[in-house]
Amino acid sequence: MKNFKGFFCLVFFFCNELYAEKIPTFSQYKNSKKEASNFLKKTEIKNKSINQNEEEVYKHSFIISLDKVKGIADEIVYNGAKKLSHLEWDIKNLKMLSLGFNSEFSDGFGARIKLSNAINGGNGGMVDYDWIGTNYDGNLKHENWTDRSISDVKIQKAQQFDIAGSYNLYKDEFKFNLGYKYDRFKWRDYGGSYIYSENGGFRNDVGNFNGKRGISYEQNFETPYIGLEYQKELFDKEIYGNIFGNYSNLVYAHDTDIHHLTNYKFDEYFKNGKYYNWGANIFGKVKENIYLGVGYEYVFYPENRGYIIMKDLATNESYRYDDSAGIRNKFSKVSLNLKYNFTTNSTL
Repeated sequence: MKNFKGFFCLVFFFCNELYAEKIPTFSQYKNSKKEASNFLKKTEIKNKSINQNEEEVYKHSFIISLDKVKGIADEIVYNGAKKLSHLEWDIKNLKMLSLGFNSEFSDGFGARIKLSNAINGGNGGMVDYDWIGTNYDGNLKHENWTDRSISDVKIQKAQQFDIAGSYNLYKDEFKFNLGYKYDRFKWRDYGGSYIYSENGGFRNDVGNFNGKRGISYEQNFETPYIGLEYQKELFDKEIYGNIFGNYSNLVYAHDTDIHHLTNYKFDEYFKNGKYYNWGANIFGKVKENIYLGVGYEYVFYPENRGYIIMKDLATNESYRYDDSAGIRNKFSKVSLNLKYNFTTNSTL
């Protein structure tokens, strides 16, 4: 019996020690729970901070471009449905320098801005057709003109401005653009020759202008637009390209024509014109964050009708002619582009 008592005492002592090791006291339990809670909070804060930092990294690019521009602009005068006059102004060998800045923000939004300005005068010609008399109409038979003059031209000014916001419709590749664009061209003609129909004759007066300045002409287009763009990076970002298209039916245009030999000024105003624009660019990586590329862009403002304010510069008298003016412009650009990419973080 004494042996059994000793055995039970030994078992009780062993179980008590085992229980003490496995079951923590209330104080130990409380401290352990507090440490676990603090650890979870620190992990949650760390993860949240990492996610916030990822959302606040913005992508930017700076682009400088050398552009060669070619096109033609049209100035038209009507009397009702009849075409009275049509002037065609060349845009040739015009070079422009463009500076652009693009940004991509969080939540799929982005923005861009681009400024372009002529760095040379360009050249080309201007042809002025007139259809004078009841039997002549430029709409019915263009080559049946009664008067024509041909002059050389210089482009005095060429400027472009484009600003837009974008939103990613699919990943970072397919975008919707909402923007505003401004295009301006100004010409001056000089010299040249003429063939006029005078005193009841037909093309019976031939001569030249002996280097005199004849006409100064300027076109301005202001265009709010919408558009779509697709961009893609290939070969581990070694090559980047994009294609885009834009459209508007809210173009406001204004042109000014000064006839220096007759001392008349014509201001013409147009609303709700159309605008079509498409293009593409491709870039190749030359160094870290630096890309060299080429681009092509086409811009078309179809003919729109408006009204004329004609002013006699000698007497300051003005006259208005409704639905008598026409304007049109189309040009293309081939560009050599240098692009630099970088990122910023708003928490810095």
